[in-house]
Amino acid sequence: MIMHSFLAIILGIFVISFKCYAKTQDSNVIQVNWGSTLKVASTAPSILVAADPEWLPGAKMYDAAIEGVTKLAELGADNIRLLNFNIFPGISCPQLKQGVWNFSATDLVMNTFMKACGNKTVIVDIETSPVWMWADASSNTTTTCADANSTSLHVGERTRCPNYGSGHVPVDRTWSQIAHYFKNVADWYTSGGFVDPVTNKRYDSNYNYKLGYWEILNEPDLTREHGLLPQQVIDYYDAMVREFNGTRPGGAKFMGPSFSGMSSIARVQEWVVPFLNKSNHHPSDTPLDALSFHIYAMCHNNTPAGMEQVFPTTDTKLSGLMAIDQARQQLRPDVELHLTESGLFCNEQPGKCHGQNDYPCWYRTFDSLFWVASAGQWLYQYLTYAQAVNITTIAQSQILGYPYQYDGLSGEWASGSMVDWTGVPGLNAKYYVMAMLLETVARPFSYIQMNGGESNDLVYVQALTSAKGKVVVIINKKSAPQSIHLVGGKGATSLWIEEQNWKAPAIEKKLDSEVIPLSPFAVGIVMMT
Repeated sequence: MIMHSFLAIILGIFVISFKCYAKTQDSNVIQVNWGSTLKVASTAPSILVAADPEWLPGAKMYDAAIEGVTKLAELGADNIRLLNFNIFPGISCPQLKQGVWNFSATDLVMNTFMKACGNKTVIVDIETSPVWMWADASSNTTTTCADANSTSLHVGERTRCPNYGSGHVPVDRTWSQIAHYFKNVADWYTSGGFVDPVTNKRYDSNYNYKLGYWEILNEPDLTREHGLLPQQVIDYYDAMVREFNGTRPGGAKFMGPSFSGMSSIARVQEWVVPFLNKSNHHPSDTPLDALSFHIYAMCHNNTPAGMEQVFPTTDTKLSGLMAIDQARQQLRPDVELHLTESGLFCNEQPGKCHGQNDYPCWYRTFDSLFWVASAGQWLYQYLTYAQAVNITTIAQSQILGYPYQYDGLSGEWASGSMVDWTGVPGLNAKYYVMAMLLETVARPFSYIQMNGGESNDLVYVQALTSAKGKVVVIINKKSAPQSIHLVGGKGATSLWIEEQNWKAPAIEKKLDSEVIPLSPFAVGIVMMT
């Protein structure tokens, strides 16, 4: 039955693609039918805070990163996600040595995050388990960590360790040992401390944080994240939930497992469908409140021409999201969907780099149009995906990233950063596009029908209404200038993110004509009331 439904999805996707993305006659002339609502959405725009050494006080990018998260939270970003993950075990694992607990670094990460988020709902994923809990952990696991000068370092707060999570076989194959560990970590931050069940020693903290979601696992299908099989992911998740014995850390909903690359029907069938199937869980009524997963667009390269690919790859990968939604409706309709990482991957030219320690091979510089195109891609993904599926969260990746040798470090996802590291670190177009959205569109918001130009290969246009008024979102998908004709647009106030202000707030313009010129990759919101 499920297989037949997936085939139906394939046909449906082609129909939707034809209706929504095909060029129409006079496609650059847009007439908005403000009285005709296509859909109402409540999807929360969110941010990924992937903790790394630049999230620690005193780091070069720290102040700008904190400013970015704080301001977006104040503007209305919600379900903000902390991922404290095993690439940086020195700040994400408080029990690096067996029998020794040290929360000093993880406390810095967590406290900074919670303060920046204010009263907003948070997703917390502290996902690093100690290497000594994995039977097949390589002897090289803790000696292939890297900074800007060496790839043979031991674990430290400023070292990136891409192989720390490469163990596949737990010492305790029932997962109970690892579950005990994570229960202790959760209790440290939500229950004032814990009693270590191994030593029977009490560890006290002053933390009683309230959490929106406690996320279990992150990209467990990848080799660097233990490379688990589908049933192992399920067993791991069940053991974690079972360890809480009917309680919820900080009142949180249980979320997981942040599958990577859920951008095709085949991937969804392999990973998501088994995870959502209650019969695979032990017990079958194991709570699952929210399913999390990641979908990234891809560039051809980081040049302006190469960045044009990010929009069609965003479209192509929508099939994965729709397949997830179909599986959810069939198997667990009560489960929320959270796209906890979105945006684009453009760290390297395809096939040019080798392995996750090949930092010198990654792009180290990005021109201003790269960041404008990145901003447009995320807004495009947010709006098209929220229209296609009822999804709770779409989180932009990510607040921090930087190239090889920056601040003496080995580099981390430079292409995804919302903070510009050149000169005095400051926020870039990826931040300002989310700020512009939050300033002009409230939740819930309605998609409004238009005649002509809903979307085509050149320009994306979508009319929206919310408590903040009527707006038209415009995104130039190309690295060359374009134009559109927005009927009724003359005299309207508009906000724009373009090359000239790629690391500054949106520029306000009053439209002097219904014909609107668009600079390369320009992103605009026109206020129609």
